[in-house]
Amino acid sequence: MSRQMLFLSVISFLMAVSGPASLSGDWDVEADFSVTAGNPNGAWSYGSATNLAIPYTLTLYDNGFVNSGDLQGLELWRTGSISDPVNTHNPTDAAISPSFGAVWPAHSAAFHPGPNGEYSIYRWTAAATGFYNVSALFSEGHPNKTTTDVHILVNGSAAEGYELFAGDIDAQTNGNEDTESYSGLVFLQAGDTVDFAVGYGNGSHNSDTTLIDATITQWAGEPLLWLKAGEGVTTNGGGVALWQDQSGHTNHAVRQFGNPQAATATFPNGEFPVIRFDGDDGFYLAGAAALRLSTLSIYVVGSIKEGSQGQVFLSNYTDVQGFVLGMSDTNAQTVKWFTAAPGDPLDNETTLKADNPYLITAVQDGNSSTK
Repeated sequence: MSRQMLFLSVISFLMAVSGPASLSGDWDVEADFSVTAGNPNGAWSYGSATNLAIPYTLTLYDNGFVNSGDLQGLELWRTGSISDPVNTHNPTDAAISPSFGAVWPAHSAAFHPGPNGEYSIYRWTAAATGFYNVSALFSEGHPNKTTTDVHILVNGSAAEGYELFAGDIDAQTNGNEDTESYSGLVFLQAGDTVDFAVGYGNGSHNSDTTLIDATITQWAGEPLLWLKAGEGVTTNGGGVALWQDQSGHTNHAVRQFGNPQAATATFPNGEFPVIRFDGDDGFYLAGAAALRLSTLSIYVVGSIKEGSQGQVFLSNYTDVQGFVLGMSDTNAQTVKWFTAAPGDPLDNETTLKADNPYLITAVQDGNSSTK
């Protein structure tokens, strides 16, 4: 099986990264907030959109200032003197509780929709290609009053954008403990955006202050192999003959047998290019030696067929070294991750559903392996 990759069903994305998954960067919507650093402020931008129909336009707020009076100490980004929509921040060590009833806890960020359905948005822009963990907690900022819809969107201002999460806060009906949260791993290219948005929920923007606690964390590692079904694909003889590595290491996948097909498949966030395999199709890697590492992380986005067993997503294995990531030889529709060191197969205890897209990750870190 040296230098060999065999695939089953559908692959949309495959990446091998040097080293185990580890943190290399962290952004925090509250800790990074600033009214003096300008807009954009580093990776963050503050603005609004009239709707969230993709692609939508983000209009940047042009007025950043520190409030006084009833809201003394509160930092705001908004358009001119228009009160809403607005992004707000309490950088102080004490809660800010104005007479109209909203509450900003110490060191908190919030936002408020506009009167005509405008969404207030925190936008984060990726500076580098890689995997990022996106986490957010939304909660009421006006006790017993907040009724808003909350969203996380990727590349919302581009045609290929999609909604990652949607929820609602209804403190009037569900009480002040009503929250919405999300945490997940997302692959982003340099320049891609993540938007955290709030709308007026029930159609009235009154008393809709919504707190947001959001972080974005980048996972470390240099891409050594990056295969994207929508790029670098050359077909001849009825199938895909060459699948070019997008990592810059020219570790291209060359057809070895069968006729894998370039196609499209439906994912939860839309239609995407895929390479489709029937179990007898396969490629070999032009530079398989680059993946002979003691520390390696592999990410695959794809789906399997009913009854899939003993087939492979990515293999780089000889008699004494290497790895195999694929389907178990004994348990249908379960993931196998086998490494020569420590040499134990790790079979997923949960059966994967056929024709459902999954992000499958496998990590080899010296003398240990995880999946």
